[in-house]
Amino acid sequence: MSKKTKAKQTADLSDRLLTFVSGCLGLSSSLPDDRVGTELAEAILKPAVASYFRHGEAEGCATAKEFTQKFRETLGELRIARRALILIKTNAKTEAGRQAERLHEACDELVRAFFQSVRVLENKTGN
Repeated sequence: MSKKTKAKQTADLSDRLLTFVSGCLGLSSSLPDDRVGTELAEAILKPAVASYFRHGEAEGCATAKEFTQKFRETLGELRIARRALILIKTNAKTEAGRQAERLHEACDELVRAFFQSVRVLENKTGN
């Protein structure tokens, strides 16, 4: 795989992650302003935003080992976000529930992509 192809794949993953996090921001602001809505908004915001920042940290890593670790951390945050989305879509029978369903699908795709990336990186670095 050429460096150009790798750069394009990384940019695509970054774009998909940014779109996902932006959707989570919108979803969290659309939840009711009550105790449950606030809890659910926080439950989705923290891991979604953290995954975006972890991915950004990965881009600046000096070693392949550090890069792989940041990708693992990003994957962990995405898995937590996925659980929060399941909770929201199960309990919200409104537009928020439909939005959570779409975000859950996007999150599943990101989890698979990051999982595959981590596996490839571990094979290359011997971790």
